[in-house]
Amino acid sequence: MSEPRPVSRRTVTAAAWSVPVVVAAVGSPLAAASGETPTLSARVGAPSVYPPGGTFQDVYFRNESGSAIDPNTLTLFIPTAGQGWTWQGFGGGPSWDYAPGGFTSTSFTFRYSAGLAPDQETELFYFLASNRTPGVEPAPTAVLTATAPGFTPCVVVTPIPY
Repeated sequence: MSEPRPVSRRTVTAAAWSVPVVVAAVGSPLAAASGETPTLSARVGAPSVYPPGGTFQDVYFRNESGSAIDPNTLTLFIPTAGQGWTWQGFGGGPSWDYAPGGFTSTSFTFRYSAGLAPDQETELFYFLASNRTPGVEPAPTAVLTATAPGFTPCVVVTPIPY
């Protein structure tokens, strides 16, 4: 299986931008006992149609803590097998790329090469996916999990309607 290439920003001609969403954070007992747990949050746009077919989805992750995230340690995991949708590609800011070994037949893992200071947001990450059964409700969802060492993971669940 060859590694898919990022989609050029010029390929995306229109998108609905940034509606805040609620995301889940998963804590651990050790982190809870230590006081403040560094957390990540997400800002996700509304899914939009990607011509000639498919869903365009944009997301930004934010460091909500007082601790910096070192370069190359923020990762984003997206399972792709058996999800009811087909991966078409990704793009965004130049700091996003596949993590080493991050392209498999069942999932993709991406790495953010820049560090992330406290209260700073990542560059844009977007992906394109096609619903295998458009018009059928409920639409399948993509689950994105952002993690960094010592941080509570941030889970984003977004529909793939198109």
